[in-house]
Order: sequence, then C-alpha cells, then structure tokens
Amino acid sequence: MATQTTQLNLPLTASTEPLEQYFFYVTFGLTQEQVDRQFAIAKEFFSLPEGESRSFRAPLEEVIYNGYRALGSIEILPGLRDNIEFYNIMKFLPQYERTHPDAIWRHWAEIERFLRHVHEHIAYRLLPLVAIILEIPKTNSKGATCMIPTAKAACDTCATVRAPLTRTRTTRASIHEVTQTTVPLHLSSSSPVAGLQVKKYDDSEWEYLRIPPGTIAVNIADLLSILSNGYLKSGVHRVITPPEDQQHLDRMGVLYFVRPSDRLNLRTVDSPLFAKAGLLQRGDQRDQHPCA
Repeated sequence: MATQTTQLNLPLTASTEPLEQYFFYVTFGLTQEQVDRQFAIAKEFFSLPEGESRSFRAPLEEVIYNGYRALGSIEILPGLRDNIEFYNIMKFLPQYERTHPDAIWRHWAEIERFLRHVHEHIAYRLLPLVAIILEIPKTNSKGATCMIPTAKAACDTCATVRAPLTRTRTTRASIHEVTQTTVPLHLSSSSPVAGLQVKKYDDSEWEYLRIPPGTIAVNIADLLSILSNGYLKSGVHRVITPPEDQQHLDRMGVLYFVRPSDRLNLRTVDSPLFAKAGLLQRGDQRDQHPCA
C-alpha cells in the first residue's frame, strides 16, 4: 500500500449488485527480509518446550486471545480437535499489556515496528477505500469511524500461527471451512507450504491461496458483511492436508486481524448505495447489538 503498484482490485465506481470477490492482494512497503524476520521470531517461540509455551496461555474461556493458544484448544467436530497453535499480540495499548516469553520480548521493538507499519500503511488506508466503495458520506461520522481503525478504539491483533507435522494423518480432505467473524479485514502472509484453500466467489472452485512475493493477502471478513448487509461477502477458506511432498514440513503464517471498537453497533451503515440496493431498509429492521 505504500507504493503505487498496489494490486487492490475493487471497483471505485460501485454497483448496486453485491461484490463477489472476497480475497485480494496488496503490496505493503516492507522488504522480504523484514517479513522473514517475523517468521524467524515465530519459529523461535514455537520451538519452546510445551510447558513454557503454556505458561503464557491466553484465557480463552474469557474470550480473550491475547497470548498463546495451544494445539487442540478447539473441538472442530466430535472427537476431532484442531491441529493449530497461535501466539497473539494485541495492539500496543496499556489495557492489553501482559507478560510475554523471552523469545518475544527480545524482539519486541522489531515486532512493534512491523505491526505499526501494517496498521498505519495497510489497514488505515484500506478501510477508507472500502468506505468510498460503499459510498459512506464523510459527514457520516459513525460510518466513517467504523471503517477507520483508530488508535484508541480498535483492538487489532497480530498472530503467528503454526500447524505442525502430526504423526496421524487425517483422511479428511477438508478439516474445516470457516470465515473470519469479528474482524472487518484479515491480512496474512504465509509460508510456502500449501495447505490453505479459498473460494474467491460463491460458485468458484476451491483453490490454493498463493501469495505473490511482495504482497499480502486480504480477506474480507464477517463484520464488513454485517455492516454492509451482505453487499460485501465474507471470504471462505479451509485448511487441508498439504501435498505429499510437503507433509513433513510445519505450516506457519503471520496474520493481522483488524478489529472494531467495542462500542460499534452491529447494524447496516447508512449509505446512499445501500438505499439504492434495498439493503438499508432491510438492515434497519435488524436489532442493534454492540460488538463484542
């Protein structure tokens, strides 16, 4: 986003027909070495003994993801638990401070520079573009606020994620199919190991998510679908077993979740575009719920 070679492929002249492209790529103004450093830090953390990692566990039972999420924390299907672990770092605000392992603290300044760049040069620039596409008037302070991640209101999260090699191979082609729920945008930079597939459109085939060098993948998530009453669609992805020649490798990714203010009401944003498309009237009939 910091250069003029952005591969953002969204129409700036909006149609009343819902947009059907859920994943896209943008450049981000960081060198490959800077991105690789985040993977190196993640690899260092995930190399810690299990007992040490678990001592920095996030209190998931309180719906707080700040910290470590261990393998098998979530039961996907009866008898089938996930094979993925996360280390989440919330935005650099006093209310999100917590202890971190030395493998993280030693690189804290580097991590913070990376996350602030993603926030200020990618997320902060993408969401106003979305507001333009949705024809949200600048005078609509509530609409504009929900599309721009402010330093105090939003609680963005960066996660390093690892899906390790397992002794028992699952025969399921698809482990699970999901959308991202509480975030407007989900940005990711992944390792070369193939294991993540996406649907770009409702009727398209599953395809591997290939992130070109020098770009970051952006996923429109559920919250933007709610705020636009379905005009923007959530991207659907699934995790599958990698090709046989890659199954001995760990899969690792660096993800950035753009999250809303806790004060945001989950209702359709006021927009002339939605009025023309008949989305505003239907959206106004729904109850308003504060975002958790």
